[in-house]
Amino acid sequence: MAVTFAVALRTGLHRIVDVAWGIGFTAVALVSYVMSAGDGDPGRRLLVTVLTAVWGLRLALHIARRGRGHGEDPRYERCYEPWPWTPRRGTAQLLDVDSVAAAGPCDQRSSPCVISAGEDLLDAHVTLRGCTVDDVGLRRRLGGLWQRWQPSHALVMLPLALIVVITVVDILVPADVHLGPLLVVAPALTASFAGPRLTAFIGALAIGAQAFIGIHFGVLNTRNVMVQVFSLAVLSALIVFFCRVREHRRQELARARSVAEAAQKALLRPLPHHIGPLRIASLYLAAEDEAEIGGDLYTATGTDDGVRMIIGDVRGHGLSAVSESALLLGAFRVVADQHSTLPALAVALDRSVSRYLADFIEAEDEIDEHFITALLLEIPSDGHTTRMTCCGHPPPLLLHEHHVRTLTSPHPAPPLGLAGLPAAQFPVDEFAFDAGDTLILYTDGVTEARDEGGVFYPFAQRVEQWTTSSPEKLLDHIHRDLLAHCRGHLSDDAAIIAIRRNTTPWPGGTDR
Repeated sequence: MAVTFAVALRTGLHRIVDVAWGIGFTAVALVSYVMSAGDGDPGRRLLVTVLTAVWGLRLALHIARRGRGHGEDPRYERCYEPWPWTPRRGTAQLLDVDSVAAAGPCDQRSSPCVISAGEDLLDAHVTLRGCTVDDVGLRRRLGGLWQRWQPSHALVMLPLALIVVITVVDILVPADVHLGPLLVVAPALTASFAGPRLTAFIGALAIGAQAFIGIHFGVLNTRNVMVQVFSLAVLSALIVFFCRVREHRRQELARARSVAEAAQKALLRPLPHHIGPLRIASLYLAAEDEAEIGGDLYTATGTDDGVRMIIGDVRGHGLSAVSESALLLGAFRVVADQHSTLPALAVALDRSVSRYLADFIEAEDEIDEHFITALLLEIPSDGHTTRMTCCGHPPPLLLHEHHVRTLTSPHPAPPLGLAGLPAAQFPVDEFAFDAGDTLILYTDGVTEARDEGGVFYPFAQRVEQWTTSSPEKLLDHIHRDLLAHCRGHLSDDAAIIAIRRNTTPWPGGTDR
């Protein structure tokens, strides 16, 4: 328990005592089995010991996994809240190095400098007299050392307990029973959740425990014990080596993911939360694992008369459709405010897509298979009439006075990149978009999501439950409900935008 308490102070997470509780059951069972040798039925003793040990380890693993990545248990927070020396996590950092530097050293004759540190240091008030920027820097470096300890490191209690239990049991059992070779399990278990340094430390402890067993029995210099110690050292070194290789590859993968995420976010920039009188929320769900974007796209831009938006869907999904998605996004951002009408804008975008397909699609018979459905929207700042041009895209939903209306275009145009039509072939549809209404734009990845029985997601029916929700809450409801419908697996990329018209413009203009 002393070790558990020390680790709790080091991590600031006293909930690890629950993990130690399960390990304690296992240790008590093993020690009791050894101490009761010669008493009772051996089979029953062994059965009770195994059942108790398995239950204790299972309990410890379950509690450790359940709490991994979470903060302190609220019950323990209330228990140790009055302790001024207890480190706590998750508080706001109030240390302002610039202000300390500007103030200079504290005057010891005046009130002392009080720095309330947060996540980087102990969450306690530290009184500094004659403090300088160097003092603050030292404390921040010490705080960096503190921060390196991760909550998952509480799992180190498992291999430590194994080393202690195996060592104690090996000393207590008859001399002809050797449990020392089982110590290799400790570094092997550590490698599953920790890095090479902690694994090497546990391996060194295991080697030390094996040597201690040999010293205890006075056989450390015998051939058998020397071979055991050497074998344990070699196996521990191999485990550390493979752990280091795994860590190196993990870091490479993390860097690659970081670059990929930055590129994807630069391509599909988040929509502003407010543009003029519009309050906007957006949601993007990529079908491919580890991908931020795919073949769906959306963006918005302000014009002299209001706001223009586009939502589109490239044929196909995933990363293979990103290039065509990037083309249309770039073209829209360049020409959105250069054309007075939506049909003229649609023609410009159609030409850009067609030109790209002609230049980069090598097989001519495949050009007709590449197209982009799109919905162009124009929301004026003054007035309530909103215009849209539908190019083969699913119709938007209008939430007005607790009712959901599907804005189906009577004359939709073909998708972009197929026909090369003139402006007259891209009709404009108008509808009223009043203050308090919410407009939902989406791609077919939403409506074509299926459940286990193959039933499509009833998007319009589900939205009727949340007509009074804000755009952010509305998308949160849709997100949860959609993933529950398809059991967390989308067969196609899905994008949704919720737009609410406020009675007055956002005072900050465009807010991201």
